[in-house]
Amino acid sequence: MFEVSKQYITAKNASQVQLAELVTKAHEKMLYEHELCLKINDLQPSSEHQYIYRRALQEQNKQINKKAHEQSVFANLFNSITLKYGTRSAHIIQGAKGEKLYQSAPYQCFKQEMELPGLYVDDPVGFAMKRQAFFDEVINSASDN
Repeated sequence: MFEVSKQYITAKNASQVQLAELVTKAHEKMLYEHELCLKINDLQPSSEHQYIYRRALQEQNKQINKKAHEQSVFANLFNSITLKYGTRSAHIIQGAKGEKLYQSAPYQCFKQEMELPGLYVDDPVGFAMKRQAFFDEVINSASDN
């Protein structure tokens, strides 16, 4: 209703403008009261209920993703692998006294780097030919001994 009332704030009809202003004020009051309620810890659900709710949402999302994957034409054509990207993962934990703690940890990563020779980058075919000639020369000189 608030979204619709924004259109009528600049209307020519005075009653429409007045009604739009009333809806806007009521919306602002509702947002203010909502913010106040969020600051009261007694009105928040307990940690156990929050945990149960999060687990239920997680299970629901798993089931939705599983069904979507099973029904997807593209998912059946190609293999899929889940990749996690970024440099670290983070968790927000609510302590015993109600304080929120932020914990972050870097992902475990394994790297392997290899620098390509400049000749290979500039001329891959020429590099392969020179490499083969070198190997042939090594084999010939080894068999001569």
